[in-house]
Amino acid sequence: MRIHNKDFVAPLEMDHFNIQVDSFHVEPGEQMDSNRVLWADNILVGVQNIYTTVDGGLYELGADAFQFSTKNKNLELRGLSFVPTVGRYEYALHKGFQKDVFNINLKELRVQDLDYSSLLYSKKIRGGVLDVIRPSIAILKDKRIPVPPYQYKAIIPEKFKQLPLSITMDSIMVAQARIHYEEFPEKGRKPGNILLTHMDIKATNVSNDTTQLRIDSTLKITMASRFLDTADLTLYLEYDMLSPINAFKMSSTLGEFDATQINRYVEPVYSATINSGMVSRMDMSVIGNDSIAGGKMGLYYEDFKFTFLNEVTHENKGFSTKLRSMIGNTIIKTNNKYHPFKRREPLYFERITAVSYTHLTLPTTPYV
Repeated sequence: MRIHNKDFVAPLEMDHFNIQVDSFHVEPGEQMDSNRVLWADNILVGVQNIYTTVDGGLYELGADAFQFSTKNKNLELRGLSFVPTVGRYEYALHKGFQKDVFNINLKELRVQDLDYSSLLYSKKIRGGVLDVIRPSIAILKDKRIPVPPYQYKAIIPEKFKQLPLSITMDSIMVAQARIHYEEFPEKGRKPGNILLTHMDIKATNVSNDTTQLRIDSTLKITMASRFLDTADLTLYLEYDMLSPINAFKMSSTLGEFDATQINRYVEPVYSATINSGMVSRMDMSVIGNDSIAGGKMGLYYEDFKFTFLNEVTHENKGFSTKLRSMIGNTIIKTNNKYHPFKRREPLYFERITAVSYTHLTLPTTPYV
């Protein structure tokens, strides 16, 4: 089957489109109820091998199978993929400005207790649990490409509230996610990368329905993962979904790891290399809104030494490069006379409104 749409370069293609309707019967004037959606005991729809392109043909969107049942009140999507049709470093060149490139694969997505009658008649999505199984997300940011013209972007909770459909889910559960972030610096020779694995996320009271939010307006999100596949990373977020300024609070902890492991990101992006150091713990707590936020961040470490590199050659050569390294390491030793070392400093967030997430700005003094 092919369905043509002027917004897609390729038609929507699918195989084995099946519809099964059980016990369809309607009396004159009979109202539909949640147990007999469209006056049938069950409507089962199944599709396999779905494929199309989006974003002007620069991405392809596909899935192995899609199925829903009005009787079982469920929906399943298996083998989802969202990948660029051009080279990852060519995508931004086609767009003409700097834009993140995504490569997303998902084993399975399941929705339970989905109210189909509410969707059809009230244009409201009501469900129990949304399970997202083993998503793998790769993100590339190429800073060598010019930034796009300024355009205000809402943060994620604000976007959620602006959706044309009312959505309420008891919870969203993400299991065994993997995120690989890659960044090519403006003056660098190669990209740096950060990896998060074994990520489990739970979001509760997921709703943009004002009536529901008057009962409980707090969206709660907890996350546990492995940073660079070695250290435990946790995150807790609360959003007030009725707040006109999108008020939130956040806390995070990061467990013990060898600081030299982050050279895979620090060296290419910040032109510095960590020679030695063990981080025993990092913790952060923040409160704020869609414009600013403030809080505290703690860093506990020992034997921390680093070297600045030349931005062009990425080598520790030249008088100025060596002088910066010497001064930085001297500051560490002078300000930290005890073992293990501990620093707690103010933390400041200021959102850049051209992007849809909060940027973190550390104090200008050396935070080591």
